[in-house]
Amino acid sequence: MGELLDFHVHCDSKPLNFTNSEWHSYLEQKPVMHIRRVKTWREKINSFIQDAASEVAILSLLTTGFMVVGTILCHGVDRIEQSRGDQYQPTWIYNAKIFEGSAIASIAVFLGASLTGACVAGDKNDD
Repeated sequence: MGELLDFHVHCDSKPLNFTNSEWHSYLEQKPVMHIRRVKTWREKINSFIQDAASEVAILSLLTTGFMVVGTILCHGVDRIEQSRGDQYQPTWIYNAKIFEGSAIASIAVFLGASLTGACVAGDKNDD
């Protein structure tokens, strides 16, 4: 078995039909031509709008989450304040309504940004 393994060269990467100089010239680094594709103004504008719409959509979803948490917090504090009885003043419920309105507005911004991004992305099929 050892004789067979000694006879067989496992990784013989040099083919027998090349000489040493031909093999080295074959392995030399070949020059690579880089071709730069020029984007049209329309493609640049579409790319900018899509990037901006995706950023706005992400930020509005994040804002919506914070506003919902704020609304829940204000409703909870208002329930605690209601337990005070005669000393209760409905200030936290007003804050909760502000947070609710902000969350609804943030959802509207998200939907608008998503619709804008979808319209711009759908424009690629028109060409």
